[in-house]
Amino acid sequence: DKKIVAEAKRLGLDNSVEIKDAIENFKISTIRQSYVNNLLKDSITDQKIVEKFNEMNAELENKIEYKYYQIVFNDQAQAENIYKELKSPRKPLKFNEGARKYSIDAQTSGNGGEVDYKPESSIQKEIVETLKSLKKDEFSKPFQVGTQWYIVKTGDLKKAKPLEFESTKEYVRHLIKVDEVEKINGKFIKDLKVKILFKKDADGALN
Repeated sequence: DKKIVAEAKRLGLDNSVEIKDAIENFKISTIRQSYVNNLLKDSITDQKIVEKFNEMNAELENKIEYKYYQIVFNDQAQAENIYKELKSPRKPLKFNEGARKYSIDAQTSGNGGEVDYKPESSIQKEIVETLKSLKKDEFSKPFQVGTQWYIVKTGDLKKAKPLEFESTKEYVRHLIKVDEVEKINGKFIKDLKVKILFKKDADGALN
């Protein structure tokens, strides 16, 4: 590294605008991170971690986790056609085969469209509402979520499992850190004063 740096300096690369900008940006980033770390060192306490953990567990009470199946499409027309195949009275298409063959969701298509148990809060609202309207092993009509179209089939459901402290505490610590950093950023943004400059053109109008 020392030899490479020496050669770079010999070629004058250390005086380039790109290098100077990169060094300055790194300096600013390092100083900023040092300031944030200094503010955070006493704010993320064991008590806060326990309180946040208990708060997260309380939110899981009476919550349901869903296991379901999905076929995801790019357009409505294909979704409608596959729905007709699934409902065919002669030889209906099996849902898992439809997911493997037609679903554009790479994470679930290879597994027959299966989405393993997920808490209600982490599932898109449209999907949750549709699942709640279906009976076990019943599948839905096509419906839109964002720019994509879905057909979902209900599986099992169970009460959300409480979090375990030891396996979760570092994640909880991370969440608290994110919250605290947002508060720090928010304080400085709030303190900023934005000035709008108006300039008169030749006709005296304001721009």
